[in-house]
Amino acid sequence: MSVKLFGVVFGLFLIISCTGGTDKIDALREENRLLRSDVKNLEAVILEYSVSVGASEAELRSSLDSLLSRLDDAQSQVEVIAASYNKTDALTDQINIHYGRIQDQKILIDQQTSVVNAQIESIARIEDAIREIRTVLELQEDKNSNLTEKIETQREFSSSLEKEIVAQKNQDQKLIKQLETLPMNSCKIEDATKAVREVTFKVEIDSFYSSSTGSAFYIGESDFVTNEHVVRGHGSVRLKNDKISHNASVITTDKSRDLALLRIVDSSNMGLPVAVAEISDNDIGMKVGVTGFPKGLGAVPSVTYGVISRVFIQNGIEEIQTDAAISPGSSGGPVFNACGKLVGVITSKLTGTSVEGLGFGVSSDTLSEFLLSAESRGVR
Repeated sequence: MSVKLFGVVFGLFLIISCTGGTDKIDALREENRLLRSDVKNLEAVILEYSVSVGASEAELRSSLDSLLSRLDDAQSQVEVIAASYNKTDALTDQINIHYGRIQDQKILIDQQTSVVNAQIESIARIEDAIREIRTVLELQEDKNSNLTEKIETQREFSSSLEKEIVAQKNQDQKLIKQLETLPMNSCKIEDATKAVREVTFKVEIDSFYSSSTGSAFYIGESDFVTNEHVVRGHGSVRLKNDKISHNASVITTDKSRDLALLRIVDSSNMGLPVAVAEISDNDIGMKVGVTGFPKGLGAVPSVTYGVISRVFIQNGIEEIQTDAAISPGSSGGPVFNACGKLVGVITSKLTGTSVEGLGFGVSSDTLSEFLLSAESRGVR
């Protein structure tokens, strides 16, 4: 009887324990409690039954105690299973939390993947553009190579031309020295006029309020001379004749001598400079020429002839007087002798109804003093 009862009770326990779940565990606990109660009730019934069938009470009680012990073991196992289920629930919650985080990370990864894909497309477009640029650069390099060859050829030609120019200048200098050794009466002023006119330039000044003109002449290297009053208040001017045109900077001025030094950047296309001669009272009556741009007219300098009427000192400055015809615009033009050498620089003219042939300029000696002063100050 005890073995059969235990089998029924334990089989019921196994059936319940195999169904699983927290609710089943709670039901199992309740069933175990009820079984204990039933076992207590059965104990009395069994005792009565044992008396009727003649079974040993000690034997039946031993079977019941064994059954109760096994029920206790089953209860302990139920508690262990319940604890495992509790841990499983906690792990499930953690897994759900981690799963949610993984989902968030997946969304971020998808977004970043979209950005990366867009960047990859941009990089592909940039690479295409780079390939196109490289193709253009290769074509440009070919053109540059051809251009470099042409430049080298031009440089060789320019170098050869510069050598020819230097040789020509040396030859011209020799001719000048030869001319200097000739007596004055062997020179003809008409022959000298052409050379002086070629290095006489019109000075053009344009400002916001007005424009004006004057004259200037080439003295060598990149330098020109004109009157101070022609360029007064200006830092740069334009030098022009019928062949060439240059922008010139005003390097230095002397108001008392009414002289100004101008400079251009490139003088490679200039002719021979005007040589400077000394002047004295002995030169009074000497025939001279004056070149310039009276009234700023024309692209070719005009020329007039006259004589040196007087050499005099005024306010410590040596000046000359000439009866050669001059007009406004001639200021800054050279006064030259029969051999083409400079003897003065036109500065002004005395005008009036009863005045004629009174043109004035600073002497070549005054110009030399001005140039020496510029050299001593390091501006020439």
